[in-house]
Amino acid sequence: MFPPEVVGGAEIIAHRQALALRARGAEVAVMAGGLPRPDFPRGAWVRETVDGLAVHRLSIRSMEPDANFHSPAAAERLRALVSEWRPDVAHFHNLTGLGVNLIPTAKQCGVRTVVTLHDHWGFCFKNTRLRNDGSLCEAFDECAACLPSIVAPEGGALPMRLRRDYVAWRLTQADLLISPSEYLAQTYAMAGFPRPVVLSNGAPCDSIPAPARHAGAKVEFAAVGYLGEHKGVPVLLRAAERLARDPELAGRWTLTIAGHGHLEAKVRAAVADDRFGGAVRFAGRLAHEDALALIAGAHVVVVASSWPENQSVTLLEALASGAAQIASRIGGNPELVREGETGFLFAPDDDEALAGAMRRLIVEPELTLSFGRRNALRRLEFDEGRTIDRLWALLSDAGAVTRADEGVVVLCAGRDWSADVASMVDHLHLAEAEGDPRIRLIWRDWIGPRHWEGAKLLWVSGEAGKRDAPVVSQALEGGLPILAQAGSACASAGQAAVTYDNLLEAAGWIAAAAASAQDRPQEARRRRDLLCARAALVGARLAQATRVTAEAGPIARAVLGPGVELRVGAGLERALADGWEPVEDWGVWSSEPRAWLGFTLRDGQAARLRLVLRLCALIPKGGNRRIRLFSGKRLLRQVTLRRPQMHVSVRIGPRDMTAEGAFELGIDADLVRPSDVSDSMDRRALGIGLRAIKIRRSLIARIAGRSA
Repeated sequence: MFPPEVVGGAEIIAHRQALALRARGAEVAVMAGGLPRPDFPRGAWVRETVDGLAVHRLSIRSMEPDANFHSPAAAERLRALVSEWRPDVAHFHNLTGLGVNLIPTAKQCGVRTVVTLHDHWGFCFKNTRLRNDGSLCEAFDECAACLPSIVAPEGGALPMRLRRDYVAWRLTQADLLISPSEYLAQTYAMAGFPRPVVLSNGAPCDSIPAPARHAGAKVEFAAVGYLGEHKGVPVLLRAAERLARDPELAGRWTLTIAGHGHLEAKVRAAVADDRFGGAVRFAGRLAHEDALALIAGAHVVVVASSWPENQSVTLLEALASGAAQIASRIGGNPELVREGETGFLFAPDDDEALAGAMRRLIVEPELTLSFGRRNALRRLEFDEGRTIDRLWALLSDAGAVTRADEGVVVLCAGRDWSADVASMVDHLHLAEAEGDPRIRLIWRDWIGPRHWEGAKLLWVSGEAGKRDAPVVSQALEGGLPILAQAGSACASAGQAAVTYDNLLEAAGWIAAAAASAQDRPQEARRRRDLLCARAALVGARLAQATRVTAEAGPIARAVLGPGVELRVGAGLERALADGWEPVEDWGVWSSEPRAWLGFTLRDGQAARLRLVLRLCALIPKGGNRRIRLFSGKRLLRQVTLRRPQMHVSVRIGPRDMTAEGAFELGIDADLVRPSDVSDSMDRRALGIGLRAIKIRRSLIARIAGRSA
């Protein structure tokens, strides 16, 4: 989208940056999507002028996750626009509705590609990183938990992983990724993307008034934004009700809510019910300049989001206007609100904590003014002029890149995408070995012939349909191995075909393609033979995942199998032997230089196991952390952590266990205070964070079992 059609902050930022770049001497043309309407049907293409900018607008066909990520029509329009304008750079802001296939389209035309990431859409189809139950998602391989499948263009269902892989694959092809916040950059890195360059969106301080505020009879609060649950609107209303019930605060505060969204009727009804004693006013949807005036007239701006915002435009504008801030402690908010200096942070969804923060600013108006004055002094730090200076340099510098390994492409075709196939696909990450390139499952319609050279395998699930025939023919001509179900027509494709009898074997072949990505010969026969050898070793990973139960010892009865792991509330607590903080809802921190985990095998016999630990660490900027893993006094592994979250695997053998199958794992980590490496007020001495544990049968043990 692009003004005057605005969905959120991304459109506002794109508009401001386009105007600022033009003011610096750049020629700027805009391609944008537009919502269909009777005079602007789907597929329509119009040229408009917005604030002197040439805007080419395409009526998008869908904003639904089935179709909002790939659009051949949008690619053709972009190709024509590039041919007309001959740009040096294509700067993408929000590709929802237009499609990530615009990135390779621009690159094929010789245009440098830069993407500013405004939300989590690159790995979360909902943008919000919230699960269906409202909890924060920490497992980026589990998109199917929210939406198992999407509708294929010709009908039928495709596993959600294919969509996720395609979007991630295309984004990693951009020359440069930019994140407005440190939070979002770290999150994309944890999701497997190259780490984006951090560049704040900034605020147009020249156009944002920063009037001197004075203590009055009332402290005025303002909340501006989309009216939805993820924006914390219900939390804000409950907090306001708490304030309204406090007789000490009567007549000492007001709250103005402005915006639009699907909860607008609920907000209007709440205000009309007078449950706030007349202290709350609903201003409706405001033009941007009117919203800035509202912020400038408020003492405090509240952002109560329940989802992890990237870099809140409202908080930036509050800062630039010299208002105090109250915001949920999530996402990029803590980067804009200095706790106890420019405002307060509260736990997401905690209306009692929000009301407490608002109450304190009501009863201490001088503190409110003090917070605002400190924010006014930060205007220069976040001035949009600084952002444009650096953005200009990044757009102009061909050497500024964040390109990384795009992964291993497995083309997908065929007519059988049943629930069983989808389940295998959703759990395929369990068969992906640590250190191998990421597997990208890409549907045949979403990839052009120019990218076939990077493909390692064509998987035809079930029989091939009419639209699969050209893909199969091209694979045969190019010597690309074809993975087909035994007995299907494609299975008779001679030396080019490798077959599978069941889905677990299919998973092995696909994992083998990733394992052989670095050393696969180019000849079709040698490619096929190498894939066969790798599949024999990797294929059983899903089928023979170890089931471990604690009959005795530190952990309770927790059964692990494919896709199951020890988490908080699911056995993790009982595995904590010594040296751990109290368990939190996300996991647990170690509190001693060496912390211990304890296990007992269900069958009571020593065996070879591989433990995969999901760890998180407090990492100083530009630094790393080192941990060591022990079995008794034996050093098992030493690992350097360079990212806030990592998967670390370690092998346990019979010599590490008692005859009954009991063993302990020690984790060494230096203790660090969060307040020493971030803006956190947490001064606990913490070691390593443990989120989950997966336990699998060792690969060596599985091979031995097969040989026997």
